[in-house]
Amino acid sequence: MDIHHLDNKILLRSGINGKKDKINTLVLIIFIIALVGIALYMYNGNQQSTQIKIMNNESIEENGTLNVKLSLLNDTGIENKKINIVILDKNNKEVLKKTVITNSMGESSVNLNNVFKGEYTVNIIFEGDENYLPNTASQEIKIIDKKVAETTSESTQSTESTQVNEANTNDYGLQHDVDEWEYTGGEGNAEYYTTGSGDRLVLYDDGVYEYYDGQGHVVGGQV
Repeated sequence: MDIHHLDNKILLRSGINGKKDKINTLVLIIFIIALVGIALYMYNGNQQSTQIKIMNNESIEENGTLNVKLSLLNDTGIENKKINIVILDKNNKEVLKKTVITNSMGESSVNLNNVFKGEYTVNIIFEGDENYLPNTASQEIKIIDKKVAETTSESTQSTESTQVNEANTNDYGLQHDVDEWEYTGGEGNAEYYTTGSGDRLVLYDDGVYEYYDGQGHVVGGQV
């Protein structure tokens, strides 16, 4: 074989291999750049931490409502975000799966019309976005008969009323016998009690109380 011809073939092959190496290197660089870009897109140092919770007690009556809340760590609600709710029975079978949107207070709810009496696990998931970090929560709940729920509520109110009555007049300086006070409801951290004459007692969780006469004037209390 002509030695010049052989040299040319060697040079040609070297050139081809060199081009392949350059192409492979270029593809690798593009791949690395793409990975870095995706990582930077997914990571946002300004994402805020979140908390998500189920607002119900452990027992919910049949055909009741499950309430959830998404918020910042200071409890400020996060609105217009999707929350995925999944309910499993004790055999880990999915009985409900729904996506809800939070309102201006970060709250949302789902009806439990097709979840019957029994014990369940509720999982709630916020997948996060460019502004907020993801979070999840899980809670065991029991769906109970509506009559049982009503009886439990009445029993709780009766107990609360008894507790106030047993506090007696010496504790609050009231002008009525203890059995005249009737529990009439509560709001936030306050409980309300009234008498037939219109006097009202407001008790707060921290032990502070206010005592009003029938005309709405503060006539006693401790702040």
